[in-house]
Order: sequence, then structure tokens, then C-alpha cells
Amino acid sequence: MLPTKNQIAALPTILLLPFGLISCTISIGLLLWGLIKAGPEFYNGRECEMTYSRFQFLPLRVVASADSEVTQTDHSQGPLFGEEEVSNNRYRLMKFTDARDPRHRHFYPISGSLIENYDTQSNPRNKQQKNPGRFLELKDNWCLLPPDEKVEHVQNVPHPYRGHPVLYVPGHWGSFSQARSIGAHGTRWAGPYPKGSSDQEIYQQLYTGKDMHDGIISNDITEGSAREVVDAILSSQELLDDFVMDVFALDFDGGEGGALHSSKLLRQAEFFAKAVATIIQACNIGESKGGITIVAHSIGAWVVRIALKMHPHLVSRGWIRNVITLASPLGGLPYAVDAGVHDIIKHLNEDINDQDGDVCIISISGGLRDEMIPPESCAIPPSVVESNDVVSDTILASTMLGAKTNPVGHQSIKDSFGMDHRAIVWCYDQLKIVRELIFALVVSTDRGIEGKVRQYISKQIMLGDLKAFESFHSEVLAQRNRFIEQNSYYNAVAIQLAAPYHLNSLLKLIVLSALLHSFLIRPFCQRRWKESALNGGTEVVGFEAGLSAVATLITVFLCFFLRQLEFSRILPGKSCNNHECQLLFGTVFVLTQLATAFHFIILYGAIPFIRTLRLWMRKRVLNKGNYERECPPMDLSFGSIMSCRLMEGSRLLTFVFPCTFLTVWIIRMFMLAHGDQIAWNSTSAASFLFLSSNFVIAIVIIAAATDPTFSHHRQFQSIMIAFLVLLVKSTFGKVLYAFSSTTNWGQMDNHLYDNFLKAMNTAVGTVGGHHYELLLCSIFSLIPIFTVVEAMKTYVTIVGNSKLLWENIVTKNSTSEPDEKLLCAVDILSSRFCVPRILSAAEFGVICWYAWYIFVSCSSDDVILPCLAGLCFWLIYLNCRTVSPAALRAYSAILENDLLLQSDFPMDHTKLE
Repeated sequence: MLPTKNQIAALPTILLLPFGLISCTISIGLLLWGLIKAGPEFYNGRECEMTYSRFQFLPLRVVASADSEVTQTDHSQGPLFGEEEVSNNRYRLMKFTDARDPRHRHFYPISGSLIENYDTQSNPRNKQQKNPGRFLELKDNWCLLPPDEKVEHVQNVPHPYRGHPVLYVPGHWGSFSQARSIGAHGTRWAGPYPKGSSDQEIYQQLYTGKDMHDGIISNDITEGSAREVVDAILSSQELLDDFVMDVFALDFDGGEGGALHSSKLLRQAEFFAKAVATIIQACNIGESKGGITIVAHSIGAWVVRIALKMHPHLVSRGWIRNVITLASPLGGLPYAVDAGVHDIIKHLNEDINDQDGDVCIISISGGLRDEMIPPESCAIPPSVVESNDVVSDTILASTMLGAKTNPVGHQSIKDSFGMDHRAIVWCYDQLKIVRELIFALVVSTDRGIEGKVRQYISKQIMLGDLKAFESFHSEVLAQRNRFIEQNSYYNAVAIQLAAPYHLNSLLKLIVLSALLHSFLIRPFCQRRWKESALNGGTEVVGFEAGLSAVATLITVFLCFFLRQLEFSRILPGKSCNNHECQLLFGTVFVLTQLATAFHFIILYGAIPFIRTLRLWMRKRVLNKGNYERECPPMDLSFGSIMSCRLMEGSRLLTFVFPCTFLTVWIIRMFMLAHGDQIAWNSTSAASFLFLSSNFVIAIVIIAAATDPTFSHHRQFQSIMIAFLVLLVKSTFGKVLYAFSSTTNWGQMDNHLYDNFLKAMNTAVGTVGGHHYELLLCSIFSLIPIFTVVEAMKTYVTIVGNSKLLWENIVTKNSTSEPDEKLLCAVDILSSRFCVPRILSAAEFGVICWYAWYIFVSCSSDDVILPCLAGLCFWLIYLNCRTVSPAALRAYSAILENDLLLQSDFPMDHTKLE
């Protein structure tokens, strides 16, 4: 017995649907295994010992102006910088002290309840209420200047023995309290060392100042050239043991997310420059005293680099010569929610002219155990390396620890994969080497050693035998190979999936899956919708799911291998050092299936659920009948209906604007700790308008996707899903920025945009002022998405009206359904109104471009989004021609035997007969 036509039509579904279900089930299982079991067991600091301290952070008043032109040795003109306090500034400069350190005990009654320690951080109610305290001023001599060094109007202190100043810069959502570990190494009360006499010896040294020093060694230690003197000093273990550091830390509003928007990075960089100038003045540091050593964690390194570019005098005056970064993405962020952040990073890395002056930058990567920043992102960019004439200045933490524990052959350590993102700031063995590194940098800088030589000395300290160290990227590759060898393949895939920095790739794959789904189902599924009408559409759903899953998987794998081919064949001698190139084949497969599954869950789960809920509320709550399709007059054109849709959106904006204002006011006044007052100016109005526009577009997308009239237009629903993801990716950071700019605090440093542009001597993407940035985002992101969604609604309305008119025409001619001759004539006539194939090819080209962008290129969503939106609009507009009033009049003429009057070409009588 031969199979029926329906059985043959269902064969693709039978083959594709099981593949999609099985692959998605396996992918979800691996993801859950990675998040629950494999990931937490791998991403940790188990290879480190904890650093302990009894920290007491003292708040210091920042009174410096970062752009002052007065030299630090000129005191005849009064105070170096103005004494005014920046009002409403939530950033603080803190100084680490140990409760056992006798040098700072007399400051505790002055600071009172403003002191930050373990008790106050674990429970803010433990702060002293009797003595509110105050910020320490310059006159309090919190830098512990001795009588022969202190400037006028500065008080004497009981124990004037200061150490070398080190400034810690936290990262994204990082806390100043992370500096307690490096601060403990500064005082040498750091944890796992022999107790007993050690505590007493440290106390006596800090109490009397005997033998302790800040890295500035007198010239009578030894004789010879500067390099010989430095080598002699560094070879002395006694001098290293007596080295003391005074650690300062920046508090960015309790842990502000600097990577959320470029304005936050610029504001933090400006405060960093002021804090440096404050420490320079308070400690009376000259150009020949080693300056300040910067230790930056994660995104804090970008704060430092931006400040060095905006304030070049920080380098030219010798204030900053050495920077140590811990798990910092100097090569680029694996994820950033604002295009302005990417643009700043791009321009800083590409601007090789006068790149950071004589600053020595040492980058230490946490390795594979760092779940937030992949090691490839920590590599110093080639532009910085070339400008400083350095072979390599990025080191794996595991390599550095291995060189100290096994100096003969540190590559033989097989179970070392580094430490997680937070452990790198408290790892005892790691920070012990960092302390030794700071000592070497201070001594070298004080002796006038140039940056290239300081870099070489630092690598000798960290690695010992430099011959055993090939390059940073080779070390990372070797670590990845050991990782795969020591873990099963499936466990390695699960561990990679647990890393959050793959989220950006997942979002891009969701967009790709939605675009491919929309492109494929248009020609393949229209006829199957008709054939499966009696089956309730089950076969169509299965066919769509399997087809899109396979197509997305093939496309991603093709781009994945193309990237490997690009660096192995097309560009010989070069290697792909991006972390996405190092993904396992199984990880790419799982990410692709997860993206496809997430897309189908929204398309076939969330959207039908919300649609059903809307219909239920319409019937039960609003007491209305079934949804009635709009039916404007037949002669109403695409432009007329589109104009009406746009007017509806404008009216919705007038309703959402006051709701947005009320929501922001409630959040500001009652839900946030600061309770900021709303600003009343043009900047605030522009911010509210931008927020309202985003809310309107989100509402329009969700309402259109769940509209019952879209139930048979899944290609449009898929495009809406893609646009919704792109909208979140391109505007999330700017929404947070606009939300912040509704208050006086958020608008306080808007001029920093112009300062940065002036320093860079260029236009940095969308960074060019508040109004300009929001306007560009609206033009290239919000307006294109809104226009395309309204065009989709217009098309659905026109198609619905044409179906109603066609039913009337058929009924009028007393035919239950059109005959074959009539349908053949309609097909011939439809070719007159069909969409040009070149646009379909262009749509496929955009999809391929986006697929290439995922694993090969690094294009911005700000470029892809308007291109995709413009192409979709023209495709929708040309599709409307087949159901336009002119086409409907031609269809009507067919039934009235008047086809020749409506056509511009001879009728094909052979097909009509």
C-alpha cells in the first residue's frame, strides 16, 4: 500500500522533530549540570590560601583638582589645590589600616562611625551612634609625614612612619573592602605565617619605624650603575621584609557598575585622578620618589587607562609609573551592555601615539578558573605592547605561582588552573608575589629605570627563568589542553557553559535563530499551513522547529570553522586569540541548541500563552466578544494605514510619558537608598522621553507579537523576537544612563564626555554629549524597530482585509471555492506584484553577515540593527503590493472576465484554457 499524500508531507516533521527534541534535551541537561555541579566545582579559589586582616578603613576627604598646574613642591602659593568639597559626591577615598597597627589608632576617634570594618559591613546598624565622626582632612596628616617632610598647617602625628602609597581600584560592582588583602600584605599582617614573635616584631617596627622603609633606599647601600644597584637591592631578602605599603582604595558608590555605560567609566576615571592628586599632595611625593603604584581589579584597569589619557600630567609628573592589573580585560570586554564602552576600549587600544607614556603595565590573569574574564581578554593589546616596545607583559596567575613553588620547571604543574574572579584579590600566595613585584617596581622607578627594563625585571621576579616561558598565549593554550585532558569531554563542555561570559554569544545566537526561522518558513511553511489545518498545525510546528534548529546549527558550525580556517589558512602565521575561538565543538553545539530552544519557547510557548490570556481577559474582564479584525476601506493604501499606526504609537507615548515619570519618581524616592531629587531641566526631560520611548517600543512589540491576528504570521513574530533581543542589547546601558540622568547627581559630570573627546581628539561612537547620544540611539535603534513593527501590523491588517474581500468576491460569484483556471490566472497576475528576488537575496546576505559577526567579526549591534530594520521594512512594503488595492481590483476583474483591462501584458491563454 502506497503512503498517502499527507503521510509523505509529514515525513520531514517525523525526521526533524525528534532531532530537535533530543538535541535540546541534551543541551539543557549539560547546561544544568554545568550550573549546578561542574561549574561551582571548577570556578573557585581552591588553589589559594586566604589572606586575613583586621581591617579598618578610614574615609579621606578628596580636595584635589586633577587638572591643577601647580607643582607639588611649590608651597609658596598656598595650598596646592582648592579645599572645596565636591557636593553630592558619593565616591570616597579610603585608607586601609589594621586594627593592630599603632600608627593609625589616634585617627579612629576622629573618624568615628564613618570607619568601615567587618562589623559595619556585615551589619550597618553596628556603626557607632554616639560619635558620628568626620572625614580626615589634609591637616590631620593621615599620610603620616615626618616633621622634616610635612608641609605647613599639617599636624604632627605620634608615629610618623609612612609606607609606599598603593591605590586599589575596584572593578564592576567591586567594593573598596577588597583592598584589605593587599593592605594586609602592606603591613605584613597577612595571615598564614608563624605566630608568636612575628606579630611582636611587626608591631615594634611600625611603632618605632626602625628599619621599615617605603622602597626609597638610600644611595649608600651599594655602588655601581642604576641597574646594578637595583639588582643588589632586590637580592636582599631583608630589605624586602622591611618594605611597608600604605594601601588606599576607591569606593565607587558602594560598588557601581562601571561597565554598564561609558559615562560611569568616565566619572570614575575623573574621581581616580582627583584621588591620585590628593594622595600626592598629602604624602608630598616628588617625581624621584617612585610615585604611586596602582593595583586595579577587572574593569578598574579601564578606569585607570581612561584617567591617564584624560589627564596626561599624571604620567608626565611622575605620579603614576607602574600599574598592576588583576583579571582585567585589557584586550576588550567579552560582554558590555553599552556600545560606548566598546568604543572607548577600541579607541584606547588603537591609539598607539603617546600610549600611556612611560607607564609599566603588568597584567595578571586568573586563568581558566576565572568565570568572568577569559584569559585571552587579559592580554595587553598589540598597540600597547608595540608602543612600549615590550615582548609580553601578561602573565597567568597559575604560571606565576608555579614558578615560585617549582622554579625548575613550572610547566610540570598539572593541576593548576588559576583562581576565580574574586579569589585573585585575596589569594595569599598571589598577593605575596604582587608585594614583591611592587617593591621591585618602586626601587626601579626611584633609580630612573625606564619602563621596558622595569618590565623585564618584573617578569624575572614573577617567572624566574624566562627561557622556560614562551608567551602568554602559548601558556593559555597549554592550560586549555591540560583542562581537556583532566576532564571528560562532556564535563569540559558543562564547565565552559557555566561561565557567564558566554551570555553575549548566546544572545547573538538567539537573534540568528529568529532571523533564520523567519527566512526559512516563508517559502516552506505557507503551503504546509493549509495542508495541516485539519491537524491543528502540529506538523507545521514540528517542521518549523526541526528545520530552523538544523539550519541554525549548520550556519553556526560553518562560521565557526570559517574562523578557524581564516587564521590557519588565509592568515598564515597568525592565531585566533579570542576566547570564542577556543570554545569546544560541543560547547558551540549546546549554545546553538539553547538559543534555538529559547527562541521556540518564546514563539510557541510564551506568545500563545499571553495571546490566550489576552482573549480571556477580553471576554471575562472587559465583557467583549471575540477579537474582530479591523477592516478599513479597500482603497486605503499602505501609507495611509501606516500613518494611522504611527499616530497610535504617538498617542501611546503621551500616555506612557507621565507613567514613566511617576515610576521613576517612586523608585528614586522610596526604593533606592539615596532618595535623589528629580532634576527639572532639558537633560532630565530628554532622559524621560528616551525612557518612555523604550517602554512604548517594548509594549508595541509584545502587543503585536501576541495579537491574535499574528497567529498565522510566525515569520513576523520571529523577527519581533530578534528585534526585542537587539533592543535590549543596544539600549540597556543607555536606559540605565538615562535613568541616572534624571537627577542632579546623574547630571553632575556630563561634561566629562567633552573632556574625553578632547583628549582622544576624535568622536567616540555615540559618546558626544547627553542629548546627542540619546538622539543617535533613537535614530539608529528605536525609530527603525518601531517603524518595522508598525509596518508588520499594517501588512497583517491589509492581508486580513484582502481575505475578507476575497470571500465576498467568491460569495458574490456563487462559487464555494475558486476553480483551477481562476487560481492559475491569479498566480500569473501575482508575478506582477511579487517581491524582487534581489531583496530576498539581500535578506539572506544580512543573515549570513550576522552569522559571520557571531564568531568571526566584531561588528556593533548599532550597525546591524538599522540595516536589518531597513531591509525588513522594504520586504514588508513590497509584500503588501500583492494584496494592495490595485492587486485586489485586478483579482476582482478576473472574476468579471476583464483581466486585459487590468494587466500590462498579454494574457497567457494557454494556461487559462
